[in-house]
Amino acid sequence: MSRNIHLHTHQKRRGDKIYHYYSLAEAYREEGKNKRRILSNLGALSNEEAIRIKSICKALSYPEAFVTTRDDLFVERNYRYLDCAVINHLWELWSLDNVFPLNFRKDVQTDHMARIFTINKCLDPGSKIKIGKWYRETVLENVLGIPCSKINKGRIFRELEEIEKEKEALTKHLFRRIQNLDSSHIIFYDLTSSTITGSKCSLARFGHCKEGFKLHIVLSLIISYQGYPFYWEVMEGNTADVNTIVELLEKVKKEFNLKEVTLVFDRGMVSEDNLNQIEKEKLKYISALDKDQIATFREIEFSLFESFNCENVFKEAEEILLKSSFSKYDDTLYYRELRLKDEKRFILCFNPFLFYQARKARQKKIEKGMSFVVEKNRELLLAKKRRSYEATKKSIDQQIEKLGLKKLLLIDSLEPIKIEQELPSGKLKLVHSFKIIGRIDEEHRKEVQRVDGLWILVTNHYEKEQNQFKMEPKDLIKPYRQKNRIEEAFKNLKSFVEIEPFYVYLPPSIKAHYTICVLSYLINITLVNMVKQSGALRELFKSSESIYQALSPCLVNEILIKSMNIKTRKITTPTEPQIELLKNLGCEHLVTKSHLMNIGIK
Repeated sequence: MSRNIHLHTHQKRRGDKIYHYYSLAEAYREEGKNKRRILSNLGALSNEEAIRIKSICKALSYPEAFVTTRDDLFVERNYRYLDCAVINHLWELWSLDNVFPLNFRKDVQTDHMARIFTINKCLDPGSKIKIGKWYRETVLENVLGIPCSKINKGRIFRELEEIEKEKEALTKHLFRRIQNLDSSHIIFYDLTSSTITGSKCSLARFGHCKEGFKLHIVLSLIISYQGYPFYWEVMEGNTADVNTIVELLEKVKKEFNLKEVTLVFDRGMVSEDNLNQIEKEKLKYISALDKDQIATFREIEFSLFESFNCENVFKEAEEILLKSSFSKYDDTLYYRELRLKDEKRFILCFNPFLFYQARKARQKKIEKGMSFVVEKNRELLLAKKRRSYEATKKSIDQQIEKLGLKKLLLIDSLEPIKIEQELPSGKLKLVHSFKIIGRIDEEHRKEVQRVDGLWILVTNHYEKEQNQFKMEPKDLIKPYRQKNRIEEAFKNLKSFVEIEPFYVYLPPSIKAHYTICVLSYLINITLVNMVKQSGALRELFKSSESIYQALSPCLVNEILIKSMNIKTRKITTPTEPQIELLKNLGCEHLVTKSHLMNIGIK
């Protein structure tokens, strides 16, 4: 039994002064009463001496306490802790383990590997073969109870295929959970491309994609109104946007029994066949028409917008449009119902900021085009060798197309010119070259400018009640404008979660890799949404990346007391922002002594 020895202090008054004296005392109980015996009188002590003796007394009172010096303490290693622990907590919050069946013949379950892959993707995206090294640098061995030796290259690639086998169960599980979190019937759908390394993947195709002309695959994603993903696919490269919706609708409607939902998607996927197919499936949609289709609407009074320019559009738009049956959505949007045709509603929208941006961007392109003509003429004037008409024209056309000025910048002719060049011998040499005669097609500029700032929303929410549409234009515009949520989802996937380039090649492995990326995004959007609910934190932490950066300094530190050859582990003292984040995420227990002791951190 340890002895309760402590430093006892008592006072003596001499005249007007009070003196403090110390003694070593031992507390004990006798016949049910607390008593104290003095072991040794120490006299007066300085504050520093008193603190040292208190430390010695503590060592005598507690078996695990001891006396050491600063020079005897060495921090040997650090392990990532709090960021990993929070992601692990959110994985459990979504009950993702329930998706993967137990296999008692395996010493490491598929759900644990999926969990490790997801945590890794959130914090340190990169090649799968590096996960083993990364795992050893975290405290996950303690948290999950899986030895580092078990996380090896062979298991990693085997488990990717096992994860993909449960993809359908995973999507259904997420859909059920999301229905409890997100009562909205709005869902967002979009596609993107992702480049892939090497040439071994049977899904990859060379072609035009968002990254240029590269070897790529196509990825689809459906998310809820609050941004939670619940369906995704990996498709062959060069799969066109307009060809995906019909097949996707058949799968999604069958898997999730979708009825009362509205599908929101980008204008790039709008075609008459697609819209008709969605209606055939008895689903609702909100989208927008392509720019080229706007000019076909005869009821649009394009003259209303002719007086607008970059200098006056913000001042005059409201007054002119409100007088012409437009309604104001906010400072950036005005709208007006156009027509109801074949059970489709069309709503004309005007955005002064889009107008301004389009005009400025076009003017910048034109200036670049004219600068190109000047620079090219200077180059042609200094030609030292004969220039070919065909080669010169081809290079000019290519540059104009690259600048996006194919129809705006017209090359009327390449005027032949002769240039006198002086040879080293002093003789003159005639070189045949050209001069570009170009101009801006003002008629075409006027034509394309007609639709600056304009877009048309299309929907099959046409039902009326008492001669009024059940869904007002504002209720349709809002979700379409918020389709940037799925654009942000892909942005998150392609940057922070880093889905590209893919480092795996077999189709099941590629699909599982994308599944892990989507699960990582699920964790990220959950973090952001939970923090948004806190007024104090939402301004400090606007992205999952900023949250991870705040959590990451809280490490598990392995400390060596050299003289006693004792190793112990302690976490970095949590900061106030870290503690507030944990409270907001419902996991403040992650830094409590009892929890840390449960995972072997004393």
